[in-house]
Amino acid sequence: YPNRELLISDVQEGIGYVVTDDERVVAMCAVTFTDEESYHVVEDGSWLTPDDAVYATVHRGAVARDSRGRGLTTFLFQSVADLAREAGVKSVRADTHPDNPGMNRSMQKAGFVRCGNITLIGGTEDGDPRVAYELMV
Repeated sequence: YPNRELLISDVQEGIGYVVTDDERVVAMCAVTFTDEESYHVVEDGSWLTPDDAVYATVHRGAVARDSRGRGLTTFLFQSVADLAREAGVKSVRADTHPDNPGMNRSMQKAGFVRCGNITLIGGTEDGDPRVAYELMV
């Protein structure tokens, strides 16, 4: 996860972004600008922006195993921040599993602020806990 089919679907829907190296996809993520129901309730904290703020959301960030350690996650997050600025929104929100130290570290390194905890609503991970982050752009 994310698998090739989901990546292709995201690109076809206009929400998938990739980083390539010699025409090979080495990193990807999806970015949306819609309200996330899972983000309505934050436990042990709060968002940096108001509840009714428009924001970008990063989904499904991934870097190819053989391309890790090259700063691609930071590059992805900076690119999403640029995209958000261009769209006129003030922040980027994201979440990750509490047991994913690499992504938690990468998000903080990229300037995301830990805002609390959320519980996913809907989909195959319904009810799963996540750590919520926000980046002011």
